[in-house]
Amino acid sequence: MYSFLGVIALEENEVVFSQIVVDENGVESAVKMSGLSLYSEVTAWLLVTAACFYVLLGFTCIQVLYRRQTQKEAEEKKKRTPNQI
Repeated sequence: MYSFLGVIALEENEVVFSQIVVDENGVESAVKMSGLSLYSEVTAWLLVTAACFYVLLGFTCIQVLYRRQTQKEAEEKKKRTPNQI
């Protein structure tokens, strides 16, 4: 969700805070207006960074739970099967 909002904010920043300028040769170029543009872009990148952070936290938490579950299953399997020599 955060990454989606961050990407939308970045795209909005490109549209809202830019101005199209036409030079004497008829070539169009986009010029960013400063001020709120920088604030909006920093905020958008913070949202994307927060999303990446949450994904990493999710991966590490899932890894811990997976290890715990496989350990439990291995212990249960060891208890069920008799020791063979």
